[in-house]
Amino acid sequence: MKLRKLRSLRGGAATSAQQQQQQQQQQQGLNGNKNTVLADLESIRGVFNEKEKELSMAVRKVEELTHQLEDLRTGRVSSHYPPQIVELERLRRELAYRKQLAEQQNQMIAQQRAQLAVGRDEISRIDSRVMELQERLERKRMMNQQLANQVCFNLFLKTRDEFKKYLDV
Repeated sequence: MKLRKLRSLRGGAATSAQQQQQQQQQQQGLNGNKNTVLADLESIRGVFNEKEKELSMAVRKVEELTHQLEDLRTGRVSSHYPPQIVELERLRRELAYRKQLAEQQNQMIAQQRAQLAVGRDEISRIDSRVMELQERLERKRMMNQQLANQVCFNLFLKTRDEFKKYLDV
C-alpha cells in the first residue's frame, strides 16, 4: 500500500481522477484482502480453540491417571477402583516386599556361609597343628622311654658289676 502511494507521488503526472480511481481500487482490494485475512484468522482461531480444548482434556486425563496411580502405590483405596486393580496392586506391593526380604535374607546367609568357611579353615589349621603336636609328643615319649630304659639298663649293669665286686672280695 505504501509502495503504491510512493509510486503515485513520484508519478506526479497522474491526474487527480486517476488517483481517486486508483485509491478506490486499492480500498476495494484492501477490503477484499481484509475479508479473506479475517476469514483465515477466524478459521485459525477456531482450530486453535479446538486444539486447546483437546490439550486441556488430555492434561486432565493424565492428571487423573497419575492421581489414581499414586493412590494405588500408596495404598489408598477408594470406591472408584475395580477390586481386581486394588488386589493386583496389593499383590505387587507384597511381592516387592517379599523380594526385598528375600534379598536381605540371601545376603545374611551368604555372610554366614563366608563366616562358616573361615571357621572351618581355622578348625582345619588347628586340627593339623594338634596332630603335629601329638606326633611330637609321641616321639618325645618314645625317646624318654628309650632313655629311661637305657638308664635302667646302665644302672642294672653298674649294680651288677658292683655286686660282683662285692662278692669277689
